Amino acid sequence: MPKRKQGKDDSERWMISYADLLTLMLAFFIVLYSQSQLNVSRLKEIAKGMIIAFHGNPAVLMHNSHSGSGILKHHASPVPKPLPSPMTPHMGHKAAHQIELRVGALQQAEAQLKKVLQPLLQSQQVELARHPLSLRIRLNAKILYPSGKAVLTPSAQTLLKKIAGVLNQIPHDYPIVIQGYTNSRPIHTSRFPSNWELSAARAVSVVHLFLANGFPGKQLSAQGFSKYHPLKSDDTRQGLRVNRRVEIVIKAPVAQLLESKRSLNSAEDSLAAQAGQQSAGGAQVQTTNSAATKQGKTQNGGQKG
Repeated sequence: MPKRKQGKDDSERWMISYADLLTLMLAFFIVLYSQSQLNVSRLKEIAKGMIIAFHGNPAVLMHNSHSGSGILKHHASPVPKPLPSPMTPHMGHKAAHQIELRVGALQQAEAQLKKVLQPLLQSQQVELARHPLSLRIRLNAKILYPSGKAVLTPSAQTLLKKIAGVLNQIPHDYPIVIQGYTNSRPIHTSRFPSNWELSAARAVSVVHLFLANGFPGKQLSAQGFSKYHPLKSDDTRQGLRVNRRVEIVIKAPVAQLLESKRSLNSAEDSLAAQAGQQSAGGAQVQTTNSAATKQGKTQNGGQKG
């Protein structure tokens, strides 16, 4: 068999394998760089925006199949196949909407109470304080009860009925807690042996008024704190006056909010996982294609030899 003459083309065949190696290394370092620059918090923000914008499209989790045929014989398909996700963007959008409604109900109640209680708010006999998941109405006991008593005055009943009218517009699954406080001056009567009984009785009197105005009993509760948890020192007359108070605390239903928050986080994580799987799937396709090209060139080179 005659020897094949060494030509110019044969002397440069090593460049093909070298170029393939450089291409694979470039793809490998690009993937490493993209993973090192991953910002999880930013990715969650993007996922949340996608949920709101595309709440009609279901999220999918990607996985690599090991049963299909790929580019080469007996090789798995590098194309990732979608699996239905238990959490869809529509569900995440619904959870975010539920949280917004829950908090919005407290905001609306606060705005209406400011209108109803404006004169008392200006004289600082009533205070409003809203937190993310609760609304607190603080009423000075001077405008509700005579000193040492737990019976509401007629003007106090009128005031509390106005407050009840606003709070009755809030869904009845919002717990309402009535808290009674006294100052440090001791009391010892047949009806109230101590400030514990007095503070609790004052809270219960407000509960009864709310029950008479249409509130379900399961929504209401009463607490008495006696002289403890003062707002100011009892060493001054102002402190003695301020610490005698009744507070009405309206709370958003925490269990439902936490469940909605978990649903929203699950939807965000599903989209984040989808984005990561798609990125990994694209890198695998590129790597497999390079390997297939390299093997094809090697086989062609062997046939020429």
